[in-house]
Amino acid sequence: MHVVPPCCDGLCVPKASRPKRVAASPYYQLRRIEEIAAVERSSGDDRRALHRGFNVARVIELR
Repeated sequence: MHVVPPCCDGLCVPKASRPKRVAASPYYQLRRIEEIAAVERSSGDDRRALHRGFNVARVIELR
């Protein structure tokens, strides 16, 4: 796999030359969110806060 050096970020690099990202499983992503945000999916209040936060991020295009 060809890795583009960080110094090439602003340059036009053909899509075929860019590194491929491996999609993580949804469960892995949820665990990482729990770890980083220090929340628990088992808590209704935490789930509601996360849901609202994701909706706000989508509305203001932070994704």
